[in-house]
Amino acid sequence: MSAVVDVDARGMRHCETTALGVLLRHQGIDLSEPMLFGLGSGLSFVYWTASAWASRSSGDG
Repeated sequence: MSAVVDVDARGMRHCETTALGVLLRHQGIDLSEPMLFGLGSGLSFVYWTASAWASRSSGDG
């Protein structure tokens, strides 16, 4: 396995956004940490209606 040298983490504060940012910059895409958080949120987006879960979380059954 080859080593990656001169990785520019740019002082990001979170390991997830740092890893994604380093990979994207390697491909020529330079995004800010807030933008990377937005991408991460979009990748894990889930939609549900709260009323459908109300009976399950209330302990009534």
